[in-house]
Amino acid sequence: MKMFICLLYFLAITLSCAWAKAEESHPGPSEYSMTNIWHPRDENDEFSAWQQCSSQECVLSHLRNAGADQEVIEFVKALNGEGYLDSFSEKGKVDVGEVTFPKRANTNSAYILLNGMPSIVSTELSEPLDLSKNPNYSKIKRDFPNVTLWGASASLQSSKVRPNGGQRFIFSYNLLNGCHACEIAGSADIGFDFDAQGRFKGVSLLKITPAANDSAALVGASPSFDCGKARTGVEHMICANQDLAEADVKMAGAYQRALTQAGDRVKLTADQNAWRKNVRDRCSDVSCLREAYKIRIERLSSH
Repeated sequence: MKMFICLLYFLAITLSCAWAKAEESHPGPSEYSMTNIWHPRDENDEFSAWQQCSSQECVLSHLRNAGADQEVIEFVKALNGEGYLDSFSEKGKVDVGEVTFPKRANTNSAYILLNGMPSIVSTELSEPLDLSKNPNYSKIKRDFPNVTLWGASASLQSSKVRPNGGQRFIFSYNLLNGCHACEIAGSADIGFDFDAQGRFKGVSLLKITPAANDSAALVGASPSFDCGKARTGVEHMICANQDLAEADVKMAGAYQRALTQAGDRVKLTADQNAWRKNVRDRCSDVSCLREAYKIRIERLSSH
């Protein structure tokens, strides 16, 4: 009997060790995939619902009432209730997704890198990069002393597996002359590197390119948002019309200036979002949009 008990004890210890080893070999949460994507019935209504929420639990309650799956809710939790997964693309050990941030007044979407370590890596740069060693940077800075790397609104250029088995994702960022609505002085390609096990190794500056014709390309050549991600008829109308695109840039600049001076930034942000939904997005022709932008710019400039 003692021998039998000892044998059971030995087996229990062996199985416990094997389980612990298996747990160590699969750290982190479950992988994110297309099941985490949220497809709202109406994007404008979705933005409005999120903007009315002041807490994560309010956002999660809205999603449950709207019929979101648990996978959707878990991803939103991982982003602290700030956004939802809009698209997903498999790239290997580490994958690419796009997140929509309904509460923001500008830059409502961003790329993220998923399923590595950490499981979510943002492409919105929070730490400054040293651009000074790149020869093109000094050339750009002579013409644009206030040139700065705009760390949001990145565009994915490429992704590839490197000879060491790791992955590199290359994103392009605008170099702006001091503010969001200022001239585009050029672009910077930034590499996001992962090793063969999917561990994030950091970012590096790969290339700086001056704006076309060695001069600044005015932001007025395109609106303040990415036309490649335009979804609504109004956004496509703005992208197709030079005057409207320039008006959108002027409005974005006026809004940013008003935001820096606002006593109640939350109220101004809510007001801006309400204008976009209830005024701009209800226009059905160019003349309506032109007038909407004119009035909004005047109002923001009076703050």
